[in-house]
Amino acid sequence: MITLRKEQDKIQKCINQIHDDKLDGLIDKKMYLNKGKTKKFSQVEIAEQMALHEKAIKLLPDNQYGHELNRLCSKLFENSEVDKNVKLLNFLF
Repeated sequence: MITLRKEQDKIQKCINQIHDDKLDGLIDKKMYLNKGKTKKFSQVEIAEQMALHEKAIKLLPDNQYGHELNRLCSKLFENSEVDKNVKLLNFLF
């Protein structure tokens, strides 16, 4: 969760810099909109990951759910491609 928050802060700094660059005339409107859209999309993805992470944490104290979550994660990991496994590990840790 800390990593996600740091990433979100980093993206916000980029958005702020893009805005400053536009105000200073360093980038044009098209570039400003494209870069801003990309960074905003990344922020939304991170917010979704954080929400999922918080939901998973709520399940962990209950042993029954913890065992079920472990079982399901194991199956997902075994049957998924490498990039999906990386996302799963990032989500869990």
